[in-house]
Amino acid sequence: LLKTKIILPSLGFSKNHFDFDEVIVGQLKTMTLQLQNMNSVSCEFSFGEPQPIQSSSRLSSKSLKTKNDSSNQPETEVKTKAPDVFIANPSNGILPPASFQNIELTFLPTSGSSYAYQLPILVKHNPRPRYVTLSGTGVQLKVEFDPPNLKVPPVLPFSEPSNIEVQMINPTNYQIEVFSYHYDFDLFCQHFTKKEITADEKNVTFSPRSSICQMKFFDFELIEYAGISSLGQ
Repeated sequence: LLKTKIILPSLGFSKNHFDFDEVIVGQLKTMTLQLQNMNSVSCEFSFGEPQPIQSSSRLSSKSLKTKNDSSNQPETEVKTKAPDVFIANPSNGILPPASFQNIELTFLPTSGSSYAYQLPILVKHNPRPRYVTLSGTGVQLKVEFDPPNLKVPPVLPFSEPSNIEVQMINPTNYQIEVFSYHYDFDLFCQHFTKKEITADEKNVTFSPRSSICQMKFFDFELIEYAGISSLGQ
């Protein structure tokens, strides 16, 4: 009489949910997940593609819409892979018996919206994957102007200039650095001296000499009339 006890390989997690809170678009935040192998044999694991978590109401409406659309139109849509918002590093490995490994989970938001994903962790010889839920909010830096549109009153030639005041507002909770080539002459010079501009009929070649940056911005104005542009002093 032979008796056996089959135990499927499994992993333990330090946490089952990770909340990355707010992260500015263009930046990233990393948290650590610890995988633990308390079995007497080695355990080979790999991470699958993160899957977005949708509410039941959105799922039902989406399935109903898909059902109605499929009856009327053939399936010709080509799906493109979305950029990775959550990344696990390393994405696979082998854990020896009675050992653990730290995994870096990185959140890289691509837009100013909320994200909720589940990350599947696949274990070899175990048909049931396990999941870690991930959430975070992307913050898009932006500025607003009050008023949003300006209407400059007409001004006669050689008369006093008209001035209109506009407020630049930062609606976010983060510091924002704002600059413009048109109002910072040093940046204006760097924009052209660092770029190689070839000379042709429709292009002006700027000399890379440092004397260019010694000119004063208010000594030059761009005059455009009837499709002809010239740089006058």
